[in-house]
Order: sequence, then C-alpha cells, then structure tokens
Amino acid sequence: HLQSLIIEGNNVTNPQLTKLLRFSPHLRVLRLASVGMKEVPTSTGKLIHLRHLDLSGNHFCKLPESVKQLVHLQSLDLSHCDSLKQLPREIGELSNLFSLN
Repeated sequence: HLQSLIIEGNNVTNPQLTKLLRFSPHLRVLRLASVGMKEVPTSTGKLIHLRHLDLSGNHFCKLPESVKQLVHLQSLDLSHCDSLKQLPREIGELSNLFSLN
C-alpha cells in the first residue's frame, strides 16, 4: 500500500487529484505543495490514515468540512495559501493535530 505521496511544483487538476486520492486510501503522508490547487477535493476526508498533510503554496479559499474525518492527522501545513481566509470550525475536532502552519 502506498503510504506517502509527494507532488511539488507541478500543476495538478482537481479530477487528477480526486483519482489519485481514491486509489491511495492508506496514505499517511500527503504533500501537494505549490501544485496550483484551487479547490481541495472533498475526498481528502476519506484518507483516514493520514498523519501529515501539506497543502502549502496553493490557491484554494477554503478547506472542505470533510477534514474533520482526518482523525489521525498530526500536522497540517497551509503556509503560503494566500487565498485561504479562514479555517473550518471542524479543525478544532482534530484531537491529534499538534502542528498547524
């Protein structure tokens, strides 16, 4: 099972991301840094084994509510996401989250 997926600096479309995530349900590390993402796929919430999520340097304005399903998430990097104006309340429900950048 694929446990880490790192894509950095290459533009990826939302359909491509959705397909990638659907076939990678056991991911523990997901780094999608500066990939030109304008929307975080809702299916990200299905990655229930995810520990580290790096979405830095992208252009989305909100996170999907499905992030509350990432109960094992320990670190979330949203640095340089200049279009992101606020975090969903559901972030507070992630009891294992110790690093938010």
